[in-house]
Amino acid sequence: MDRLTKPDFTICTTCRAHDRCEIERRANNTTKCREAQIYERLAAYEDTGLTPEEIQQMKLVLAGETIARLTEINDVSVSRIAALANADKDSRVVILPCHVGDIVYDIEDGTPYATRVVSFVMFKDGSVSCKTVSSFPDVASFGTRIFLTLADAEEALAKEKK
Repeated sequence: MDRLTKPDFTICTTCRAHDRCEIERRANNTTKCREAQIYERLAAYEDTGLTPEEIQQMKLVLAGETIARLTEINDVSVSRIAALANADKDSRVVILPCHVGDIVYDIEDGTPYATRVVSFVMFKDGSVSCKTVSSFPDVASFGTRIFLTLADAEEALAKEKK
């Protein structure tokens, strides 16, 4: 690869727009104009002696090495994450909105009622319902009719009244 820059060359002292460079440096509070910064970055890149393709190849190798050394993400083993990903592909993974035993707020007749989650049920069609002490809502109703906090339920009611 032919070099485009010259070693130990200062562009600002030799560029044709030296007055403009001086104004730009003062305006941006920098020691070098934009052209000089670009020239220096290109020179630094050329100093590596690598082509763009070689740099991309090195990035891939480093990423591969990092992934190969990776054993956990957020305290979950990579094998567990792979198992979950495979189960998700088969539609066997469900992310529940809360835990069994949690108190949730069910809006009925414009009033939020506190109720406890008793269980979750998954049907053959893949839909999931939540059994509470007082009702049997679909999990999809979380955030529209069932809320995790009283504040969220009251906020939804206030928006509904507007």
